[in-house]
Amino acid sequence: MNESFADHLDSLDRLLNVNEVCALLGLHHDTLYRWVRAKEIPVIRIGTAAKPLLRFSPKELATWVREAPYFFHGPSRFVAHWMEIQVLHRGGPRCRPPLLAKVLALIRYDWMAAARHIAADPSLSFSVFHLMDDFQEAVKQLPVSEQRQLLADIRDGKSDDPTFACEDAE
Repeated sequence: MNESFADHLDSLDRLLNVNEVCALLGLHHDTLYRWVRAKEIPVIRIGTAAKPLLRFSPKELATWVREAPYFFHGPSRFVAHWMEIQVLHRGGPRCRPPLLAKVLALIRYDWMAAARHIAADPSLSFSVFHLMDDFQEAVKQLPVSEQRQLLADIRDGKSDDPTFACEDAE
């Protein structure tokens, strides 16, 4: 389990609303509501039973994340999914947000060269899983605030913005 993500939740000092929990856990609202109905996630119901206001204690969520059977790593799983698409279809991103360079520096080998090698040789496709595990572990080493910033940059299309340092086209 990603202790830094649970620690981040522990550091929050106010109740969270549905939108905040969905953003933190990377969930769709329907999934969160389904978990609330099934009593799979700790929730505080405020107001009437017919239409309660839902709030979530960050401390209880941190405990739940540490013990949950689900694979939670905050924004890192979405960043890793984006990178997997880049590796499988493009041989790695051509332009990178600044925090992505920090992630790649945390990996102790030339990750981008390995990604290009896998993309160029389809017989090595089984290796992409190990490569992506390494990448996600590196993303998880970033503070959650930086993970969220990297994810926001990716979602905003900043990964394709030419103002970032680009690799030379080959």
